[in-house]
Amino acid sequence: MATVIQPVRFVGSACWLVWRAARGITVRFWQGDPLVYRATAAAIARSVWQQLPMIAAISALIGALTGILAGQVLNVYRAEILVLATMTEALFRQIVPLVIGIFASGSTAVDLASRISAMRLANEIEALESMGNDSAAFVLGPALAGVILAGPPHLVIGAVVSLFTAGMTVVATANIGWHDLYTLTLTDRSGLALLAGLGKVMVYSLIALAVGAAIGSRPVRVPADIGARSGEAFRTGLLAILAAATLWEAFA
Repeated sequence: MATVIQPVRFVGSACWLVWRAARGITVRFWQGDPLVYRATAAAIARSVWQQLPMIAAISALIGALTGILAGQVLNVYRAEILVLATMTEALFRQIVPLVIGIFASGSTAVDLASRISAMRLANEIEALESMGNDSAAFVLGPALAGVILAGPPHLVIGAVVSLFTAGMTVVATANIGWHDLYTLTLTDRSGLALLAGLGKVMVYSLIALAVGAAIGSRPVRVPADIGARSGEAFRTGLLAILAAATLWEAFA
């Protein structure tokens, strides 16, 4: 029975923390709290801009690998319309969003879990709550804003870079011109796939944030617990994101 109750309690705790963060940062913005602007700007810089180079590099490698596989299939079957359309849709709808989600598990979830654990060890969470403040609003609110704003630019950069490197490898290995390549890949279906991918990125990023918040909120007794919480956040976030991706594809 405990094996069932514990995951349910964890999911409930994660959802409750995200709700408190969303409500808290909304109230702070509405009241014109000057501290929230600086904290949100720092969270946006950390979540959006600092991670773009790594997102672009990973997307380039993923796109090149996908292009190599597509080129090998084209050299055998020469089914340009089917292969290139499927390659683009897979990149935009499944591969790039999942890569961004896994990256979020390794960055957002781990960062939050370690930061909150360190604050708990230093009694900073208790200090905020003793002054009548909602600790979730102060700690998680700016991070939530950064995660939400990071989704669209991360997906667009990842999609553009991956399609470009995939196109380069297809052109080099399958004897297809650039004009034919992008005529077959940039279609209405690829646009719809990109929108579906954006929805996935937002869900995966929120899962990473919720996991990091829930694990970081656990009691911390010694400094070694911070590293343990970070590793647990990455593993749990990765498992949750892969489970969400599987369920999405199964019921889509």
